[in-house]
Amino acid sequence: MIPKKVHYIWLGRGQKSNLSHICINSWKEKLSEFEICEWNEDNLDLDAIASENRFFAECRKRKLWAYMTDYIRLLVLYREGGIYLDTDVQVLKSFDPLLEHSCFFGKEAKEYIGTGMIACEPGNSVIKKVLDFYQDDIWESPLFTIPSIITHILNNTDLADTVAVYPMEYFAPYDPWKPYDENCITKNTYCVHWFQANWIDNPGLRRFLSVKHIKNPVVKSAKIVKSEIGAIFRRLKLR
Repeated sequence: MIPKKVHYIWLGRGQKSNLSHICINSWKEKLSEFEICEWNEDNLDLDAIASENRFFAECRKRKLWAYMTDYIRLLVLYREGGIYLDTDVQVLKSFDPLLEHSCFFGKEAKEYIGTGMIACEPGNSVIKKVLDFYQDDIWESPLFTIPSIITHILNNTDLADTVAVYPMEYFAPYDPWKPYDENCITKNTYCVHWFQANWIDNPGLRRFLSVKHIKNPVVKSAKIVKSEIGAIFRRLKLR
């Protein structure tokens, strides 16, 4: 059974937004029996995590907070179990009916598993498989966002049968690419992911993620140049 713990991560010591406060208050109201744990620089040994995982270390060096939290959420869930929530996820009702699962996710789009809400028992085999991907496979793969990585693993292993995957209406009914429609929230909706970007990463620093798997230095340089040119044209187009 999934323990009654909610985990969230707050790195960088910045101020929380009004939306974050609204969402965290919704957890306290709707999940009153749950322990709520904030993970930050004071209770995480970031040096130890960086020494154990090169991808995390490279993201930390570049202050790519969002990608650091991707790894930390998996680590915390694997060790402690519970429910991970992004700070822009508003809870509408208790997760109690779902806690009998060993692990559950929700779709964020037709193609992708959402990761603003992840729930599992401690030591879950799916979460372990994702952690293993971050250890080695990530350097051989073009994937670097956590939704694409988890989707890839569930689509390419026999572990998919061990988890529950719910439709978008359960945990991420709101589509940020479309005008908001209040009808997206149904009787099945447990929470809403509002997709607020708490970290705005420097695109130049983030480009290393898109070329990390390329071994040929000439090809890698060409891809970086192409990316830089594309960014310039996008900026000119916005003027």
